[in-house]
Amino acid sequence: MIDRALSDLADLRENRPQGPVPCVDLSGTEGVDTLYHRVWCALSARAPQSTDFYRGFFVANIKSQIKRNKQNEKRRLRNKAVKSSLKTAIRKFREAADQGKVEEAVVLMRAASRQLDKAASKGVIHKNQAANRKSAIAKRAAALQSA
Repeated sequence: MIDRALSDLADLRENRPQGPVPCVDLSGTEGVDTLYHRVWCALSARAPQSTDFYRGFFVANIKSQIKRNKQNEKRRLRNKAVKSSLKTAIRKFREAADQGKVEEAVVLMRAASRQLDKAASKGVIHKNQAANRKSAIAKRAAALQSA
């Protein structure tokens, strides 16, 4: 499996396609560090178009930088999950508000506000962005309750 992936990479280097470099599928491969593979795919997809196959792909050879790259990747994935759950919580509130369910909307507003505060305290989103979003859903909930 690894030999096939390496030969695919060699073929790509010789006959580079136009556009971003496709990510080689290493699923089910034993002994391949999937974190490094995900980083490689992300960096090679973001690399500018060039005849140089490795342009935009820098492998750290310093232990502290390798550790920092692992930490950054873990944080990026965690932040992505938190942002996704924030969007879901706000969407659920909006759906309840659109349907006119006042009690459910108020409960969902509190839950979304709590999640926004947690995300802001962890640094996933800026505290002003959290405040603006909370203000918008509180305003919507107040209008819903008064109607």
